[in-house]
Amino acid sequence: MPVRPAWPPISCWCTNRFATGCWWSCSGPSSGNGGAIRALVDGAHARRVAELLSTAGGETVCGGEVLEEERYVAPTIVLNPDPQSRLMREEIFAPVLPVLTFAELSEAADALLAADRPLALYYFGDEREGRRLCERVPSGGAFNDVVMQVSSRRLPFGGVGASGMGRYHGEASFECFSNCRSYFLGSKRFDLPLRYAPYPKRLLGWLRRLMD
Repeated sequence: MPVRPAWPPISCWCTNRFATGCWWSCSGPSSGNGGAIRALVDGAHARRVAELLSTAGGETVCGGEVLEEERYVAPTIVLNPDPQSRLMREEIFAPVLPVLTFAELSEAADALLAADRPLALYYFGDEREGRRLCERVPSGGAFNDVVMQVSSRRLPFGGVGASGMGRYHGEASFECFSNCRSYFLGSKRFDLPLRYAPYPKRLLGWLRRLMD
């Protein structure tokens, strides 16, 4: 699963600024791209991305060009695509960024919880609001940054459900790939008869407390 931003939910009031900033950094006259947007692995994948875009719904605010023979996909932003479209349900593996808008942060949390559990959550804004969002969404991630949580060997990294199972980095990697075995060391000196049936009713409550 990728840890790059897959589909950011954006507050309605900053949608235009976000889209403009993305376009300027990827395609603007001063981007200095220098061929940073590489060709896709093969023509079949380019055709697949073209199909994802053609069936996504929403509005393509920039990009959208797919050259199958050259295996090239222009940096693309799709605003408010259909949540049930393939673009929103499948891995993209191309410079295509779906963007969903919302009026309240709770709406963003609801959208995240309705989909598969995210591998990473990147929040930009007030830290207190971000903490409230993280309390609802079962994911790791970063505040006011992206991907950096993966760079630290001190932070366990991993997902839940569709995002994978287990954690790695440092000690977490050792624990993930180790089989922890447990043994109980009993005594040969004595054995309580109360362990065995039939159990006196007056002692059942005491036994339950003992086992807990």
